[in-house]
Amino acid sequence: SASRDARYAREDARLEKALAGKVAGKPQSCIHLRDAQGTDSFDNGKGTLLFHVSRKLVYRTDTQGSCNGIGRDRALITHVFGGNELCRGDIAQSADLVAGFTGGSCAMSDFVPYKGL
Repeated sequence: SASRDARYAREDARLEKALAGKVAGKPQSCIHLRDAQGTDSFDNGKGTLLFHVSRKLVYRTDTQGSCNGIGRDRALITHVFGGNELCRGDIAQSADLVAGFTGGSCAMSDFVPYKGL
């Protein structure tokens, strides 16, 4: 619908702003969770998540599923198997920690590093 397309366009513009001045690197299959300082989600039809490592480095992943609202009013609960890394194919859920319930779930894709100059 037109309202969905408008929302996707707004979210894509917000994503472009978040990545402005950064250059995409080679996709990686895993990232270390201990390095992530925060997470943002984008309701752009691709389920995009950004994991912020520093002002100059973020990792982007486009998920399969629905983890909308992360970083705004929901937390990201990750299910990590075999270590402290979040990898392609790992499952995460969005959760409202105040109300005490989980929402949608999503699977991670490759993580693309975006580095600032």
